[in-house]
Amino acid sequence: MAAAPDPFWSSLAPNDQFQNDQLHDVLVSDPKFAVHGEIMMLVLVLLFATLFILLLLVSYTRKCPPSWLSQT
Repeated sequence: MAAAPDPFWSSLAPNDQFQNDQLHDVLVSDPKFAVHGEIMMLVLVLLFATLFILLLLVSYTRKCPPSWLSQT
């Protein structure tokens, strides 16, 4: 039987040890890594909610413009 081919070329194969070392360095050097992640997630959720509400308001005002806008 023939040996199964490697799924990646050697130049494209991931270096797990290098990635694990980088992740370990980030986690060790930043004691508030989880807090910073939670803050970033909260900012992204609030930004998405704000943009969604703005999109709804813009579409509503195009469909039914407010009375003060039509007086001009």
